[in-house]
Amino acid sequence: MKNLIYSGLLVVLLGCATEPTVTTPAPEPSANALLAPARMSKAELTRIGTDLAKQEGYQLAQFQEPRFEWDPRERLWTVWFLRKPPVVTGGYFTIRVHDNSGDAHFLHKE
Repeated sequence: MKNLIYSGLLVVLLGCATEPTVTTPAPEPSANALLAPARMSKAELTRIGTDLAKQEGYQLAQFQEPRFEWDPRERLWTVWFLRKPPVVTGGYFTIRVHDNSGDAHFLHKE
């Protein structure tokens, strides 16, 4: 009889027990997700880069199409102009362009 009472009490207690609610906080957005996308297009960057290069006297027919690198934290573009083969040591120049303003300057010259 004692076992029956304990069994009944155990059923009542287990039936009333609730699982603890576990809440998982929402994940923090990554730093890159918080950064706005680039404003300038590659066409705009090409125009800015070629204009600056021509002002410095570069013969762009001797260079490949520009390559682009985007830094979302600094909001800066790097525009790479590599010489066509055969490539000599130092056969490139780079231009840094600020995405918000379009201001450009040489980062590296041949």
